[in-house]
Amino acid sequence: MKRLLLLFLPIYVYAQAPNDNISNRITLITNGEVISNTANCTVEKECVDELLTGKCIKYHNDQWFSYFSEKEQTLYVNIYGQKCRDLKGVQLVVIDGVPCEVSSYNILTCVSLASQDNFYIELDLKKNMEYLLNVDGYLHDHCNFFISIDTASYGFPTYIDFPLESNIHVNEKNIKLEWTLPDSLSTHIKHFEVHRRKYKAFRYEYLNSIPVENNAFGSSKENYMYIDTITQFRKLHYKLIAVDVDNKSRLFAEF
Repeated sequence: MKRLLLLFLPIYVYAQAPNDNISNRITLITNGEVISNTANCTVEKECVDELLTGKCIKYHNDQWFSYFSEKEQTLYVNIYGQKCRDLKGVQLVVIDGVPCEVSSYNILTCVSLASQDNFYIELDLKKNMEYLLNVDGYLHDHCNFFISIDTASYGFPTYIDFPLESNIHVNEKNIKLEWTLPDSLSTHIKHFEVHRRKYKAFRYEYLNSIPVENNAFGSSKENYMYIDTITQFRKLHYKLIAVDVDNKSRLFAEF
């Protein structure tokens, strides 16, 4: 229920975040959440290196978090509830290394989606290790956002991690999305979701949920489809999600 309250948050917070500097980084705890914002944050040039992240990120107004893992475990970094001035969203970098010793940095993941969608990344963490998390506004966007490290994931995965055979057919009136669920995977998936983003929009919209079905012989149905009617010509983006028995969203196709 707490995430339903995000709609009532103010869009902008202009005070500089206390964790603007890496020495003041906020320590995240498991299944706890922190709200922050990128407004008026600055970049400690000596503590970042854009060569390590390649084209993924260009730092503009970053801030720092950390997480100490006491054991080997798999957890999820969740970013959600974004409210942004320029609608572009935040970027996330996760680092294994010594704070502000750039030569020690190992980039574990870098996410730059240019959207305000809720998203998560999955991390396999080592025992007795501190991990650094850097959040930056895309092209200097000012964003309120929630960040948490949880045992559960929220929002979209950031890459295709559950590839299924899929296809798309387009004509002047509609778009037909088709995919196949092998019988060997049918017991792992509860339902599918179709999400669509229109050109120049900065958030996907949920279109429909399609349950996994059994056929007349008691086996799971293999072939699924969704038809989206086109009212006018536009550029459209689709994400196809499989929701597993643990309620984890698995991205299996993008068109």
